[in-house]
Amino acid sequence: MIKVSKQSIWDSEERYRLITENVRDSISIIGSGFKIEYVNPSYLKLLGYSRDELIGRRALENIHPADVDNIKNYLRELFRKAEGTVELRIKKKNGEYIWVESKGSVFFDEQKKTKLLSVSRDITEQKALEDALKIKSADSTLLVDLETRNIIESNPSLQHLLGYTSEEILKLGLYEIFSLEREALDRKILQIIKEKSTFFGEQVIKMRDGNLVDVEVRANLIVYSGKRVLYIIFRDITIQKLMEKKLEESERKYREIIENVKDAVVIIGFDGKFHYQSPQFAKLLGREEIGDDLTTVGQYIHKDDIEALLDAFQESAGRIAILSLPEVEFRALHRDGHYAWLASSTKAHYNEDGSLDGYLVTLRDITEQKITIEKLEDSEEKYRELFENSPNSIILMDINGIIRDCNLITIQYFGFEKEDLIGSGFGEISSILVEKAEDKSKGKITEPIELLLHKKDGSLLWASLEASIVELANELFIQAIVQDITPRKLAEQKLKESEEEMREKTKLAAVGQLAAGVAHELNTPLANINLTAEYLLEFTEKSDRLPDPEALKKEILDIKNQVRFCANIVQDLLQFSRKIEINLERLSITSLLTELIGSPSILKKFKENNVLISLEIREDIEIMGDRTLLSQVIQNLLENSIDAFEEIQRQPKVTIKLLKINDRVEITVKDNGKGIKKENLARIFEPFFTTKAVGKGTGLGLSISRGIIEKHSGELTIRSIYGKGAEAKIILPGL
Repeated sequence: MIKVSKQSIWDSEERYRLITENVRDSISIIGSGFKIEYVNPSYLKLLGYSRDELIGRRALENIHPADVDNIKNYLRELFRKAEGTVELRIKKKNGEYIWVESKGSVFFDEQKKTKLLSVSRDITEQKALEDALKIKSADSTLLVDLETRNIIESNPSLQHLLGYTSEEILKLGLYEIFSLEREALDRKILQIIKEKSTFFGEQVIKMRDGNLVDVEVRANLIVYSGKRVLYIIFRDITIQKLMEKKLEESERKYREIIENVKDAVVIIGFDGKFHYQSPQFAKLLGREEIGDDLTTVGQYIHKDDIEALLDAFQESAGRIAILSLPEVEFRALHRDGHYAWLASSTKAHYNEDGSLDGYLVTLRDITEQKITIEKLEDSEEKYRELFENSPNSIILMDINGIIRDCNLITIQYFGFEKEDLIGSGFGEISSILVEKAEDKSKGKITEPIELLLHKKDGSLLWASLEASIVELANELFIQAIVQDITPRKLAEQKLKESEEEMREKTKLAAVGQLAAGVAHELNTPLANINLTAEYLLEFTEKSDRLPDPEALKKEILDIKNQVRFCANIVQDLLQFSRKIEINLERLSITSLLTELIGSPSILKKFKENNVLISLEIREDIEIMGDRTLLSQVIQNLLENSIDAFEEIQRQPKVTIKLLKINDRVEITVKDNGKGIKKENLARIFEPFFTTKAVGKGTGLGLSISRGIIEKHSGELTIRSIYGKGAEAKIILPGL
C-alpha cells in the first residue's frame, strides 16, 4: 500500500499528478458533501467508469448496502484519529461487487477545507480464498509458508481429518503432517516453485493419534496477504484405497470385472511389453489381437497424435510412482478403416511384492463423444438443425428448471404451442432433471427417468427422460431429451397381461394334476381318520367301558392333526387357484423380519428342532410391499429349512441376511441342511412337486411364494449343493 504525504500533495501540483497517475493503487479524494473530487486512472480501471461519471458523485452510492453502517462507523473513527483502514465492497459499472482494502487519511486543502484521501487495492481473490478456507467441505485445505514450511491457515475439514484443533494445527509444520521424507517433500515443493505448476498425486499423511491416512493431494502456489504461499487440497481416499486392496486380494474377481466392462485395461511394463491385455483392448479397434508390446500399437496411432503420446509417457516416467497421470486423448486406426478416438488414463502398477513394475492403462472409446462435441462446436446453427430435426423431443431449460426452448417434436408430443411452454417448468420433474444433469456432468452414471406425463388434451404419454448440461452462446442449459415410450409401455402391459393370462391357463391346465395331487395328499390322512374312528366305534360296540383317558386323548389328537393337515392342503389349493392380489404399503422390511423371527410360533419350531438362527441386518430398509404376503413367503422358506435338517449330524443353522444394493433389496435365507439334488432343483417351483415325505407338504408353497414375489416386481431364486445346504434369495425393488 503506497503512503502519500499530505503536505506533498499541495506542495507540488506536478509531483502530485505524476505520483497519482502512475501508481497501481486506486486513489480518490472526497470533499464536502462526501462527493468525489478526484480519482486516478487505476481507480477508473478498477471500477470501469469514466472520470466524468464519478466526479461529483456521492461516494456512498457505490458501497454495498450491507457495508454502509460499517463505513459510517469507520468514517466517524477516521475523523477522530485522522487515519484508518477498512475492508468493503464497491460496485463496478457492470454491477459486480468487488472487495477492496481502503486506507484513508484526513487532511486540509489550501482553503482549510477538510478532505479525505483514500488509497485502495483489490482484495477480492484474497477474500474468496479466505472464505474457501472456512467452508466445511469434504476437501481439506491449508496454506503453507514457503520459507518456514509452517501452516498459516487451515479449514475445519482438515482439522477434523487430522484430529487437531484450529489452534493446534497452526503450531505444526508441513513435515509433521506428511509421512514423506523431508528431502523428498522439499524436492516436490521446489519443483512446484520452479515450474510454477500444480502437483497432483496420492500421498500418506499422519493423524494426531499416529495413524496414517491415504489422501489425494493437489498443491499449487497462490498469492495470500501479498506473498506467495503453498495452497494444498487434501481428499481422503481411504475407502478408495481399501477397495483397491480388496480388488488386489482377489485376482479372479478383479479379472472378471475388467474383462466384462466396456473399457479396456492394459498393464505395460517399463520395457514396453504388455503384461496383461483385457479382451476389450483389441475389440476397441475391431481386431482379434493387437500384439505383445507398444511397437505393435504404434502402427495404428494417428501420425498427428504419436508425438503427444510419447511426450506424455516420457514426462510421466519419473513421476509415475506418485501420480495418477492426466487423461490423454488420441486417435487409433480401426479395422474398418476409420480412426477411433480413445481416452487413456494411466497410473502406477505394482506387482505382488509391492514393487513398482509398470503402468496400468485404462482406455475407453470416446469417438461418439468427440463427434457430438465437434458437431456442437462447429456452430450454433448446426446444433439448431440437430435440435429441430431430432426424432425425439428436446427441451432446453435454464439452471432453475425453466423451459427456454423446445423443438417441433415436443409440440407434437404434448399438443402445446411453443409459447405455452416457454417460461414454464415441469414442476417437481424440473428439479429432478437438474439434479440428473449435474450428476452426469460430474461423471456419475445416471439412468433415464420413465414416467407418465399429461398432454394438453388430458391424455397420458409414457416418456423416457435423460438430462445433461450443454453450453450455448456461453450460457449453460439443461438439455432434456424426451422419448415417447408409450408403445413399449403398452406392449409391456400387454405382455404382462398375457403372462398373467398364461399363468391362469397354466393353473387350469394343472387341474388334472391337481386332482391326482389332492387325492394322493388327502388319502393318507383321511385313511388315518377313518381307521381311528372305526377303532373307537368298534371299541364302544364290544365293550361297556371306554379306553383310558390318555389313550383316548391320543387317538382324538391324531384325528385333529390329520384334519389340520387336510385343511392346510385345501388352504394352499385355494390360494394357488385364486389370482394373487397385493395391497402395497410403505413398510420396514427390517421390522418385518425382526418381528417374524421373534414370533412365538417360529421360535417354538426352531427350539423343537434345535436350530440356531442368525439375523444379519445393517440398517433399517423400507420397501413398498404387502406385509401379510411377504411374511407368508419368509415363513414358508424358514419351514423348508427346518424340514431340510432331517438326517444330518451337524448343528442345524439358518442365516437370514438383509442388504440394500443400489436400488434393490436382497433377502437371503441360507441353511446348512441336506440340500437339494441337482435333478430336483430344476423342478423346485413346479406346482405339487415336493421332495418331502407324505404328509409333510403339498408342493405348492414355493410356487405360491414365487407368485407373490413376482407380484412385487421381484425375483425368487433357489441355489443348492446337495449335502451342503441351500440358499433362497429374494430380490425386491427398493425405495
